[in-house]
Amino acid sequence: MKLHELKPLADVDLKAQSKEASRQMNELKFQKSITPLENPLKLRNLRREVARIKSLLRERELTNSQGTGK
Repeated sequence: MKLHELKPLADVDLKAQSKEASRQMNELKFQKSITPLENPLKLRNLRREVARIKSLLRERELTNSQGTGK
């Protein structure tokens, strides 16, 4: 997913998507160790999607902490 598609989602939804993408990425890594992948770019895309989600969650966390006066 692109960043503009992720921004409107709630934190709970983002965490669920991150967990699902991580699970898929682990499955692909395991499959890759056994046989060549049909689409090796899918692994790269999943890794980047997880990074986008985690970056957005961290950004929101920092924004919330600054907004509360910490």
